[in-house]
Amino acid sequence: MSSNWDQLLHKLNLISDLKETASLLAWDQQTMMPPNGATARSQKLATIEHISHKLLTDSAIGSLLKNLRHEACRLDPNSKNASLWRITDRHYRRALKVPSELVTQIASCASEAFDAWIKARAADDFGQFKPYLKRQICLQRRQAEALGYDESPYDALLDLYEPGLTSSITDRIFGHMRTGIVELLQEIHTKGADIDDSLLKGTFCPTKQMDLADTLVQWIGYDMSGGRLDRSAHPFSTRIGRGDARITIRTKPETLSEVIFAALHEGGHAIHDQGIPKELSRSPLSGCESLSIAESQSRLWENLFGRSEIVAPHLLHHLQSHFPERFADVTPKELYLASNKVEPGYIRVNADEVTYGLHIILRFQIEKELIEGALEVDDLPDRWWSLMKALLGLSPATDSSGVLQDVHWASGYFGYFPTYTLGTILSQQLFEKAISDYPEITSEMRAGRSDSLLAWMRKHVHNHGSKWSALQLAEQELSSQIDPTPYIQYLSKKYRTLYTIPSE
Repeated sequence: MSSNWDQLLHKLNLISDLKETASLLAWDQQTMMPPNGATARSQKLATIEHISHKLLTDSAIGSLLKNLRHEACRLDPNSKNASLWRITDRHYRRALKVPSELVTQIASCASEAFDAWIKARAADDFGQFKPYLKRQICLQRRQAEALGYDESPYDALLDLYEPGLTSSITDRIFGHMRTGIVELLQEIHTKGADIDDSLLKGTFCPTKQMDLADTLVQWIGYDMSGGRLDRSAHPFSTRIGRGDARITIRTKPETLSEVIFAALHEGGHAIHDQGIPKELSRSPLSGCESLSIAESQSRLWENLFGRSEIVAPHLLHHLQSHFPERFADVTPKELYLASNKVEPGYIRVNADEVTYGLHIILRFQIEKELIEGALEVDDLPDRWWSLMKALLGLSPATDSSGVLQDVHWASGYFGYFPTYTLGTILSQQLFEKAISDYPEITSEMRAGRSDSLLAWMRKHVHNHGSKWSALQLAEQELSSQIDPTPYIQYLSKKYRTLYTIPSE
């Protein structure tokens, strides 16, 4: 490696260390920090973001990138150095557009808004959170203007989470999704048989739920020696660094389904993080340039593995081990049906496969309107419930089950939500390709194992780290685009069978 590459990598190591330290502080804020620590924590996170931004925009990095341009262009595009140059150049050019003081303000606001969100959610009072959300949106609009865009300011924010994605692309994909899902939902409602999911409801010890979650994440391949599992107000996964990929979930005594599928979802994220090659550590390639790729992994393990009929006997075995009296007489078929009951509900993270996409479409529409100025924060609850009625047929309820249920807007993650659905679509395409390449995946799943499925994902997804966006990964590994058709077909076949809907 030339001295220029060494110098560039050294500078990127420092920035990566700071970013991962910020992740550790953010994890602590959501799991262990005492309530009175919010102000000091926001200051520390803002300081780290300020220093990181200053290091990234150093003219020395610009000079190194310029000196290495020709050499990088002659390399294999999938090589470490070519990818390192490409991603760093993107980050450098983007960082130059955003003033350092704005970066600091966004980080500080996110930390303060998170604390306000926690309190407002507990009090079921959107009014407490509203001033912080207004400030957050103002800062996000400023960031969008600094970054630049062709059509919508929201596009500039989308690009932060999914490079190359625009509102128009998202609208086209979501339009296809909405049509297919609404038609299927109507069929289930008017023609489908009844499904009983009461076996997943009742009274379940929170401590035993955490033990179950621990079992489930290890079942799908999560290495506990390189991570940990904790409670938080909103489930999430975060990568602190090589050998430290952490998961959080939340427990509710009255239901078991949330802890089961949140564990599999966040476990999928963490398995992805643990699968990123060591040689990509402490660089932009060790993160997640494309959140749709990250979400493809979480949604794959949550749904295509965890909610599948052939895995149900083994999931039942784990439930019986932790709650023997409750599940002693339950059959795999009964668990499979209960795990896949379609029922429009208020909470996104509890949503079934069919209605989940509608929750994302709602959030995409609202945050786009907020950023474009077509919707004011004061009018947000009314807009939320009007879309809930139109998409899911639900009447207004509480703030905590509406505009306060997600942490994303408090954290400033405008543009994140669409990646959930894009990742879900991509998960189906990846899953089908994996089975085509490794037919033994099906028989292994039937035996309660996931060795070959995980091995395929390690080779074709995890191994790339942040080298490719989701759009590029689809081209590279699937020779395709992100296409909702296979996923709509999967939903239609699965749920028409599950609900015994007669063929036309």
